Amino acid sequence: MNLTKSNNATNDKHPGEAVTFTLTLTVSGSDINDPKVIDLPAKGFKYRSGSFQVTIGGLPVTIDEPTYASPGTWTLPDLQVGDEVVMTYIADIDSTQTPGLYNDLAWAEGNSLLGESVIANANDDYFVGTEVNVVKNNQDSP
Repeated sequence: MNLTKSNNATNDKHPGEAVTFTLTLTVSGSDINDPKVIDLPAKGFKYRSGSFQVTIGGLPVTIDEPTYASPGTWTLPDLQVGDEVVMTYIADIDSTQTPGLYNDLAWAEGNSLLGESVIANANDDYFVGTEVNVVKNNQDSP
């Protein structure tokens, strides 16, 4: 399995704005049972309830809403070699967020058909992540 994570924060973000995150899980090697993607947003980035979408092979898939209780857990259906799962969600930046560079991370795990534990990106770093730069306008209002 291979997991990547990206976001749409191509420019600086401000407290109170939103960021869309995308997690992509590609299955290789063997089919995967009980796959889970664990996602840990940066402190002050709150998952927006109901904002998640999941596709497998480009087709929408219905799953239970991920539970975001630091971290968030996406429970996926069993997957076959060649499946590409794309998961997106929106996180809102707390309105009192302190300026700075905020990192997040994610990882994925499941079981092979033989019941062996499989971790995404096992040949590299198990964790993937992104960063978002938060700035604040300190100018006083007139």
